[in-house]
Amino acid sequence: MDHSQTGLVRVRCASMRLLLGWAAGTALLVLALDQSLKTFVRTHLLPCSVPTVVVCDRAELGSLWLLRASNAGSAMGLGQGWWVWVLLACSGVLLILLYARWLNDRGWLAGLAIGLQLGGALSNLL
Repeated sequence: MDHSQTGLVRVRCASMRLLLGWAAGTALLVLALDQSLKTFVRTHLLPCSVPTVVVCDRAELGSLWLLRASNAGSAMGLGQGWWVWVLLACSGVLLILLYARWLNDRGWLAGLAIGLQLGGALSNLL
């Protein structure tokens, strides 16, 4: 390997470290914010089980309403059973990490995007 190839490898490694740094920092921030918001909702709001959300207990942040709702599966209760969702979330995390390797020289914005995806996927595992 000559000097020009060695320099290219160093640049790619530095670029990957920068991307992973942005991704890890963003993922940790998203994870902390998401878990904090879930904890707030679970401790301060009663579950809403009526179809008309206007009468539900809610926290209002301007035009944004936070309500507490839950179901046993995904949308409309489809796919009940926790193991399916854990498997899908783990697959999502692995695919995001593989995608991050492909984006190694795309800069901080790619790292931010990967971090947002990774933080959301990890939060679904908790």
